[in-house]
Amino acid sequence: DANYTVTTSTDDEGNEVETRVYNGPTLDVKTVIQELQQRVADRDATISNLTTRLGALEARLSALEGSN
Repeated sequence: DANYTVTTSTDDEGNEVETRVYNGPTLDVKTVIQELQQRVADRDATISNLTTRLGALEARLSALEGSN
């Protein structure tokens, strides 16, 4: 595979040993998790805001319906 460097050597017992080292692209898992956590926090804030607005609209609608 193009993402690996393969070397072959002989161990102390005379066995051929193949060593593969990955040299391909990597993913910074910590950064990805932190970005996802921020996106979740942003969405939670949006949901909270929309829930508050919906409650206010429902209260206004209820008041309007009660005045008829």
